[in-house]
Amino acid sequence: MDLDKIIEINKGLIYTIMQNFYGIEQSDLYQAGVLGLIKAYKEYQTDKNTKFSTYAYKYIFGEMYQLKIKSQALKQNRDLISWIKKVNIAKDKLSQIYGKDPSISELSTFLEIDENTLSEIINASYTVLSIDYQTNEKDPIIDTISDDETLTFTGKIAVDDCLNALTEEEKEIIKYRYYEDYTQQETADRLGLSQVKVSRYEKRSLTKMKNYLAA
Repeated sequence: MDLDKIIEINKGLIYTIMQNFYGIEQSDLYQAGVLGLIKAYKEYQTDKNTKFSTYAYKYIFGEMYQLKIKSQALKQNRDLISWIKKVNIAKDKLSQIYGKDPSISELSTFLEIDENTLSEIINASYTVLSIDYQTNEKDPIIDTISDDETLTFTGKIAVDDCLNALTEEEKEIIKYRYYEDYTQQETADRLGLSQVKVSRYEKRSLTKMKNYLAA
């Protein structure tokens, strides 16, 4: 039986499992369910006593659950970046008013949030690495994202999230340049482009990513 037939037969199972998840696009959940179903089909052995629908359940649920975790992480990251911006703006305003750096108490009152939450936001801001930050005059800190030990979990999500601003070709260039640590010429050879074009696309991509984080 081909995969299209398997998917058609098990649509009801996918939709049933989807009812366990909220706050996620239904189309995304369905695609995750189809992926889980395909994985189950590839692993399933017809000589097993377990029904295929029972066997596939954990695969479908697992893919949807992973999508939920990823969606929550991205939302939390966007919320965090938004609050970091609010705190920085508040710091600037209060510094002008008081002629000094504001205290936690003053910031807390101005932003109308409790001091513990504010402290957590400020501490988190030190781990979210901005693509704008320069480690030296030539190399942006994004050059280090090929090293898994360099970025915190939150920082990695921030970088991964802003890749959404890029075209598929731009994503490929960023992947080879900063995740695989290829040179511009090696990247050009890999993608069948000129080195000049890779350089131009790379600069454009970094600008897009900066603007995405700043939005």
